[in-house]
Amino acid sequence: MDQRTLEVSWTTLSEIIRRVTKTEWNEFSVFFRATGDIGSVAQLIIDKSKVHKQLTLLKKPLSILEVRRIFEVIAETTGYGSRERKERLIETLLGRATSVEAKYLVKILTGEMRTGFQEGLMELAVSRAYSMPLKKIQVATLRTGDISEVAVICKKEGKEGILNLRFKVFRPVKPMLAQLAENVKEALDKYHERTAFEYKMDGARIQIHKSSDEIRSLVVVSQMLVQVCLRLSSSSGKNLM
Repeated sequence: MDQRTLEVSWTTLSEIIRRVTKTEWNEFSVFFRATGDIGSVAQLIIDKSKVHKQLTLLKKPLSILEVRRIFEVIAETTGYGSRERKERLIETLLGRATSVEAKYLVKILTGEMRTGFQEGLMELAVSRAYSMPLKKIQVATLRTGDISEVAVICKKEGKEGILNLRFKVFRPVKPMLAQLAENVKEALDKYHERTAFEYKMDGARIQIHKSSDEIRSLVVVSQMLVQVCLRLSSSSGKNLM
């Protein structure tokens, strides 16, 4: 999964939408109060804008690959003048988009895109798409921390690629979360004689990875974690998680 962020503010997007469609702030506010969603506002305003419709008729339609390339450039744009460069890219993008395309582009840019898919459902879909046992897909996701990476491996390498997956230092591992039970009896009935009990202490779920002399904590390091990292630095193991 691509973890890069676009870092485009609501204010910047609203300014670009108004600039592209020649819309005044008062009119923009009316649409926003009615919908409460900036993506829907973009769609409604563009539908109403005669100027935008005339421009889009003269321009080449957007492709998915082109949108991806523009998003990549936006994500990689940093430093002095980056805001202005990002604004020009987004303005070009929205200037060529249809009203429906603009709605979803804006939702992606603001991080408000909701598909409703949970990771468990995606694991099931990958399992069925590539005829892999669901349990193998779940273990692979645990080891890579990324269902999209698992899907790519399934497609390129098949079952052998999934079975050969191993933990890697500095690659985050998904935590194994507990399953809920209404009471102790329910847990015992489900697992029979394979059940064990232990004390549970509250605390932070963290990961610290070590390779030779390099140590990384996969959470914000507090003073307490600094002490843990220092202890690990003196350990004899070369690769530790």
